[in-house]
Amino acid sequence: MYGKKMIEREILYYNFIERELVKSEKGRQKEYKHNDGRLIAPRPKQKFGADKIINKIDEFLEHEDEPDYFINKLREQLTKKGLGASQIEDLINKRQKYQNNKNVYSLLLQYAAGFGKSNIIGWSSLMLKDLRKNDAFVYDKIMLVVDRVQLRDQLDSKMYNMNIANSMFIEANSKTSFLESLHTDKRIVVVNLQKFNSIREFLDDEVVQKLASMRIAFLIDEIHRSNSGQQHEEMVSLFDELQNSFDSNATYKKTHNKKNLIIGFTATPSDVTLARFGEYNKYAEAEKIWVPFDSYTMKEAIEDGYILNPIKGVVPVSAKMYFEKPDDAIEGFEDDTGYYQEMPNNPDAGIDANGKKYRISKKNIYENEERIEAISKFVAKRLVSAVYHNIRGTAKAMFAASSIKAAIKYRKYIQQYYNELVSEKKHERFKDAPIYIVYSSDGQKYESATTLNGGLSEAKVLQNFAIKKNGLIIVVDKLQTGFDEPKLHTLF
Repeated sequence: MYGKKMIEREILYYNFIERELVKSEKGRQKEYKHNDGRLIAPRPKQKFGADKIINKIDEFLEHEDEPDYFINKLREQLTKKGLGASQIEDLINKRQKYQNNKNVYSLLLQYAAGFGKSNIIGWSSLMLKDLRKNDAFVYDKIMLVVDRVQLRDQLDSKMYNMNIANSMFIEANSKTSFLESLHTDKRIVVVNLQKFNSIREFLDDEVVQKLASMRIAFLIDEIHRSNSGQQHEEMVSLFDELQNSFDSNATYKKTHNKKNLIIGFTATPSDVTLARFGEYNKYAEAEKIWVPFDSYTMKEAIEDGYILNPIKGVVPVSAKMYFEKPDDAIEGFEDDTGYYQEMPNNPDAGIDANGKKYRISKKNIYENEERIEAISKFVAKRLVSAVYHNIRGTAKAMFAASSIKAAIKYRKYIQQYYNELVSEKKHERFKDAPIYIVYSSDGQKYESATTLNGGLSEAKVLQNFAIKKNGLIIVVDKLQTGFDEPKLHTLF
């Protein structure tokens, strides 16, 4: 049975018409491409996740003045489970190192790709914005934290379709605009992290102290980001960056009388992230002891038929490739070939079956010109013969390269072979399908992606890719995180 609150949420938040949006030719304002749309209503699991977030707020508010409430609750749960005193204290000590829920509350949600995270973020942010207690708003600001141009644009379109016009929210892309957002009557703030090197750049001591008198809900669309924009550096957690900004500020810890809330979404939480921000799994036996606050895994999505199993769609490509052994690229393998020997799991360095040390230079393989040219020829042929015909002739593809240098080479050769193929009569209908490349670069070591894309910005590339009937987009390593394209058929 639905209660009154649930019926109100159903009417006010959960159903909307989604229409395709494009930016007008003359300006940056978005407009509907046409009036055709589709009704977006939440799947039961989506609604459950959004409702679960809102229902948790009551517990947060009730115990806001008790910094050790959740640690004491965990100790009680562990005791009920029958764990020994030393084991309990060990788990408690590990948890306390993270200061989780002590100075700021956090919720971690794991949702599979294709589940509709943007919808849940939209519904949750609207409900959090309107949430009241004792005739006052619970949260002073709702901050949506994004770290990708594509995620930012996607969220913007979602908000537009949910009737959240641009006049209802403000975008913070500098410390000045962030401070301004704290004093406006607009209660939804979109924080564009692409404009900052790190969260600490705008959450400095001055800003954090201003936040001590406010209660803010941060919603992070994909909690992992590449440190300093370098795709080969270790991915850092926005959760860590946000929480550390508050935990490490002595003045904030002494003066804050309200607790901010961080809600993070991801499809792939690491064990460290789960240990720091996850919930205690009271049903765990041999399973993980820390779990997300709510989850809908890829396995569940495949079983329920929402997404296809990508493993079943893998097409192996068999081809002999010959390499001259690069100088100092492989040490310890002294046979004539060496490549037939089984390598240990770690492809960078290790010890072989004979106890000899070795080191493999992946760069010499993945950036090998002949290898790239051969793969490019295969990709171009595959696009016109087996990809673009799918989804009623509207299929698209993505190519993930291992480095910017490799991506630029692939762009050159794929375009070369593709042009040759579409000059043939049988493939000429695909000649207008673009080949774009997207990567982050300061423009010094490598020419910018904008130059290679004919002067188009990343935002314009993503918009054009969405509009075109077919197309290939080349990305680097993890840049495809959060990519939303319903007609993406093939990943190379």
